[in-house]
Amino acid sequence: MRTRAWWLVLVLALGSGRVALGAPPSTGLATRSLSGGGSAGGGGDGTTCLGGCGPIPYDYNLEPYRAADDYDADGFEDDYDNCPWLWNIEQRDQDGDGIGDLCDSCPTRASQSQIDTDGDGMGDECDDDDDDDGVPDADDNCPLVANKGQLDTDADGKGDLCDGDADGDGHINGKDNCPLVSNPQQQPTDPTTFGAACDTDSDGDGVLDSADNCPATGNRDQRDLDGDYVGDACDADADGDGVVNQRDNCPLVANAPQRDRDRDGLGDACDPKFCYFVQPGAKTCLDPQAPFAVASPDLKRTTGDAARLSLFANRENRAISYAFRLLTPTEDGDVEIGKGRDLFPAEGVVGKSSRYGYFYSKGAIPHFTAYEPGEYQVELKAALLFADSANPSWPRDAPPVVFKITVEGPSLRSGCSMSAGRSGVALPLLLLLCLLIATRGARRRT
Repeated sequence: MRTRAWWLVLVLALGSGRVALGAPPSTGLATRSLSGGGSAGGGGDGTTCLGGCGPIPYDYNLEPYRAADDYDADGFEDDYDNCPWLWNIEQRDQDGDGIGDLCDSCPTRASQSQIDTDGDGMGDECDDDDDDDGVPDADDNCPLVANKGQLDTDADGKGDLCDGDADGDGHINGKDNCPLVSNPQQQPTDPTTFGAACDTDSDGDGVLDSADNCPATGNRDQRDLDGDYVGDACDADADGDGVVNQRDNCPLVANAPQRDRDRDGLGDACDPKFCYFVQPGAKTCLDPQAPFAVASPDLKRTTGDAARLSLFANRENRAISYAFRLLTPTEDGDVEIGKGRDLFPAEGVVGKSSRYGYFYSKGAIPHFTAYEPGEYQVELKAALLFADSANPSWPRDAPPVVFKITVEGPSLRSGCSMSAGRSGVALPLLLLLCLLIATRGARRRT
């Protein structure tokens, strides 16, 4: 009689969908209990767990509050931060020079200059080869100008590239009609006033080789932005900021830090317009001068991994209502999208931001988890709660945006790991399996 009663309770529990066997596979993320608390045998919300309510993936990704004058969001205001451009919560400063180790070009030697001629990350104060030409400073005839060949025409111990009078004839290079050939008399041979000793023009640009800052590359204008005697037309680092032209986001404007706040590939030093790119390389951006708009970047995840749904807007620190909605049709249980521990709808209100990215309140971060691989489309709708200060006549509602989440990895639908919302066809099979196990146990007892 007791056996029958026990099976009746089990069947009723299974039929109601309140049983979870096992737990989803571990994803390596932060985890939470399926029920939000309770013992291993049961959930705090009444869920019965055979084998334990195991951890399911959940990415809290809680971000700290960022002050408006804390650019790197490390909790230290810029005026008191020893490295205001880089996140350094420890504020470590080995050499005690007031410059944090993370942005100190010489972290073990006190120095306020922070000059880094070759842009290799090691300041001149502690770099044995300041110009990175392969010649140690102690042996370099131009320690601050790269000149691997160490050419010294007048043998005065100072290399031609940093010698104001390279040929030692008493005439400074800029006024010498043969700056690399000694000719004290400066006698010209033609109307161009170039000396006879160097009257050749290899590249045919009308400038004799002796005075041509790019003798093998035509550059009649002889432009030399950084004044290193190497013309821009043949200078690997035209602006002399230590970043080669191919990697320089402002190749003709010196900007060693290479700051690009709007992430459009064009450095702040030469960018005529600020337009924040949520996803570098994307076609659209958030323009603060345009009507209210929002964005959320495309994501890539593995099955079972929780993805934080980000909200960016072209207004800073404004009260904004938002809602995320899954557009891609799915089978029941293939996808979870919501916020908080209990998967409330992925909607709410935000008001704090930094660099156009908004923060969610603790325990209410919208997230997305897929248990089936594929490409999913998610829609984001948002609206300003108050009139737009940029232009009160502009609409408060932002145009809806659709982004995609690509999920790769094995399907996690198989096995006994399921919740009440994922039973479907598997529930009758699960009942049959449990009955077979019970029958075999009864036979053994008899």
